[in-house]
Amino acid sequence: MKLEVKYGLITGGGIALWVLGEFVLGLHTVRLDLGEYSGYLSIIVPIIVFYFALKEKKDKELNGMLSIKQALKSGFLISLVAGTVIALFFYVYPTFINPQWMQLGLEFERNKMIASGVPLEQVLAQIDDLQALYTVPVQMGAAFVGTILQGVIISLAMALVLRKKTS
Repeated sequence: MKLEVKYGLITGGGIALWVLGEFVLGLHTVRLDLGEYSGYLSIIVPIIVFYFALKEKKDKELNGMLSIKQALKSGFLISLVAGTVIALFFYVYPTFINPQWMQLGLEFERNKMIASGVPLEQVLAQIDDLQALYTVPVQMGAAFVGTILQGVIISLAMALVLRKKTS
């Protein structure tokens, strides 16, 4: 299996497992106050996976040398695979696993705004705007594009970390 496909599947699967773990812990159902922040920690998954992917690329395919261009190319390909897996997961998750997820998220946002003293008309207008974002197609698209952008940034950082030949 090609390195980029292998590590793209690992990244996508790792993120899917992270989200499922959040679900099992109630962070998408009853503890949305914590779930609001726990997703940010999932960045650790692609950081670790991309490090090992680009290290393997450098050591096994590129004779110990990794250019920024090579890292960005591999990272982009890994991200395409991971983004596809994650986008598909974000179809399955709200459709079959946690169908209340987006509605609970909207209610959580509404309650936060009300608690912070936002006037009701403004709350209703903002929730109306948010509803357009809380759909399966938008979540899938955002997951795909976000994964690619994140992967390119992580690849650049890892290229800088790994580019010198190790002794």
